[in-house]
Order: sequence, then structure tokens, then C-alpha cells
Amino acid sequence: MKGAMKMIIDKLKNTGLYFGINSDIDKAIEYLNSTDLAGLKKGRYEISGDDIFALVHEYETNTIESSVWEGHRDHIDLQVMIRGNERLGYSNIDEMEIYEEYPQTKDFLCRGEGSFLRFEQGYFALLFPEDVHMPGVDHDKRPGKVKKMVIKIRVV
Repeated sequence: MKGAMKMIIDKLKNTGLYFGINSDIDKAIEYLNSTDLAGLKKGRYEISGDDIFALVHEYETNTIESSVWEGHRDHIDLQVMIRGNERLGYSNIDEMEIYEEYPQTKDFLCRGEGSFLRFEQGYFALLFPEDVHMPGVDHDKRPGKVKKMVIKIRVV
């Protein structure tokens, strides 16, 4: 994939608009569109070995104070809100201070400021390596239950 991409957020019904960004994203979208999302249990689902796989999570959202900014150098996240809603934080990596790195996974944690948007049931977000994000933040300091799928797409 050439050049830096920026986060994309849209309704699930519009996933077809994003075919052609890259062939692995196409595979992830095809999996997403051919899967009964509501019927998925928590766990890992293979799409294309370790290059493309899905993780289904169920959790309760947290306060912003107990959440962290995270990023991934070698994966794109295709996050899908199956049930519930949360606030999803976003910032460009250039606006953040990396304070902890995990060399084995190439993930990292950051400090800094970002913007937040409502991430609702029936929406997806494509988060690229330059997109630092803070998932799982509750609305109005009221925790909520969420079921979310994150498809990890290797970029290296």
C-alpha cells in the first residue's frame, strides 16, 4: 500500500465503497459481508492465516481516564461494532508521544490529545498504522456493554 491512509469510518452497508484500497482489505470486507456477525462467539477467527484474522470481543466500556491510546505499526484494524456503542478516540501518530513499545508485536502506547466520535452498532472503522486510537470509551460516564469484531490486516 503506497502512501499514508487516514482513518475511515462508515456504515457497514457502505463497505463496498472501499474495495480496491488493497487486496487484503478486500478479503477482510468480503469476510465481513459474508459472516453472520450477531452469531459470532468471542474468540479468534482465521481469514488468511496470521496475515488476516478476526478477534471478537465482548466488554464493558471504560472511562476516558482508564483507557489508553494505542497504535499498531504492522496492522490495519478493521473494527466493527456488532452490538452497543462507544466513543472511539483518534489522533495522528505525529501528534502523540509514544511512551511504551512492544517490539514483538510492533504495537505501542501513547500520550496526547485526540478527537472522539460516537462508534455505533452497524458502523465500521478502518484504522491505519498512522492512526493512533483509543477504543472502548463510554458515553457520559455511563458504562455500556459492547460486542465488537476487530479484523487485523498485516501491512508488512
